[in-house]
Amino acid sequence: NIGGGGSMSGIGGDGSGIASADAKEISALQAVIDDLTTERMAFQRGLERSQELMQTLADENESMTQQFNAQAHALSTAQDELERRDAEVAAQSMVVSALADERDIARAAAIEAHERSQRLSVEAIQLEERCLRLRSQELKLKHEMESAQTERERQDRALRAAAADRNEMQDSLSAMQEERRLLQSRLRHMAV
Repeated sequence: NIGGGGSMSGIGGDGSGIASADAKEISALQAVIDDLTTERMAFQRGLERSQELMQTLADENESMTQQFNAQAHALSTAQDELERRDAEVAAQSMVVSALADERDIARAAAIEAHERSQRLSVEAIQLEERCLRLRSQELKLKHEMESAQTERERQDRALRAAAADRNEMQDSLSAMQEERRLLQSRLRHMAV
């Protein structure tokens, strides 16, 4: 401790000067320790904010994943419906072709077939229009899925960057804690 300077005054004859120097050095070391403590607290707050940001990004990523899965399911459903409608259009086209052949066999049958063909043509047009709408919806869903995938990748990059920042801050905090421990150890040895 500082009081130990009395024994040195008997040796060097200038104990008060040594004690004063020790006191100044201890005061300077204490100031350094205080600064390190302040920086450590600031790093700790930054680390907490980084953890909060990572949690927020993780939640957003989970939400985007759920949206992506929902859109993928909707796209699959639309594609199934489109395939079914295409099959219906193909079947209707075959019926129209058969009716056209029957029209060549007999005039009466041809008139009836023609009328039926017209009805089927209207249905085929309606089916085609619905297929076009389904294709439009499919393109829209694909675009939304691509946007969702891009956003998800952005979130993943943000998560990785936040994790890197957190690791860097933890390393800095560990280094500061070690430096503080060494300074406190030195301070204790000087005070003995």
